[in-house]
Amino acid sequence: MISQPTFALDATGDSYLDSSGNITIITGVESVSQTVSNALQLWLGEYQFNTTTGVPWYNILGERFNRLLVNTYVEQEVLALPYVASIVSIDYIFNDKERSVIINLVFLTTDSKNSQEVKVVI
Repeated sequence: MISQPTFALDATGDSYLDSSGNITIITGVESVSQTVSNALQLWLGEYQFNTTTGVPWYNILGERFNRLLVNTYVEQEVLALPYVASIVSIDYIFNDKERSVIINLVFLTTDSKNSQEVKVVI
């Protein structure tokens, strides 16, 4: 059983209150999906308490898109997370003009036979 409570985040990345005025908490596979999304959106060096974590998006988006290199970074970040058992698939939509990438990632959790999908825009 996945026991990883975390604050629920809305589409803008902000926590929000439930109908009783409490900060909304999520658990289970929903929590793992949000953690995966957060990990992929973290730029290397951005988190001041651990500047070695994150994806080096500055290097990736400033260069020609290298799928093998991006796969390596994405897999490294995602598979290091608790409750992620494996990655089923990774698809990218790269916009060279805007220097952005959309990642569609499907993964399996450690206690689920169902896959979870995460879409991240960088």
